[in-house]
Amino acid sequence: MANEFKHADVGTELTKLEWESIACHIADGQAQGDVLYFNGTYWVRLPAGTSGRFLKTQGSSANPIWDAVPTVGGLTFTELAGQENKQVAAINTWEDWDLSAIVPAGTKAVLVEIRLIFSANQVSGVRKNGSALNRLQSTGTPSTTVVSFRNVVTEVDANRIIEIYGSLASAYLHFSILGYWS
Repeated sequence: MANEFKHADVGTELTKLEWESIACHIADGQAQGDVLYFNGTYWVRLPAGTSGRFLKTQGSSANPIWDAVPTVGGLTFTELAGQENKQVAAINTWEDWDLSAIVPAGTKAVLVEIRLIFSANQVSGVRKNGSALNRLQSTGTPSTTVVSFRNVVTEVDANRIIEIYGSLASAYLHFSILGYWS
């Protein structure tokens, strides 16, 4: 049987150390990234999947598989490494943030991290460009870690512009893009 978990051939007699050795149990065709699972009869090897896919379980009566990341409403989320560290230029006013250098054309929404450092309770906000919604929230007072985080999802307009708001215009209030839906 292919990909079967089996005992290695160690000869006719085993010492206690050999019996307990991890080298005595192998999966046929071992490789980095492989996953070992029980198929109902045997322990078998699921070869490493393609980069970008996830391990999908299919319930107790089916074997796991590597599958494509699902979409929500036809949109796929792409994670970014906290691109851009934006600060508001003027306090207590909504201002535009052009994301065209950060997210691709066709982006529908972004995940924005609002980070408050070393400061008392502040008000911040993120919204779609041109929106009249008052999407303000308390950013909170940092705990002993001296940093407070809020993650907000907002739509972007066709030009990939959003609006940000802060009651503190300094190095203490940062906005970062963590990912986008397209």
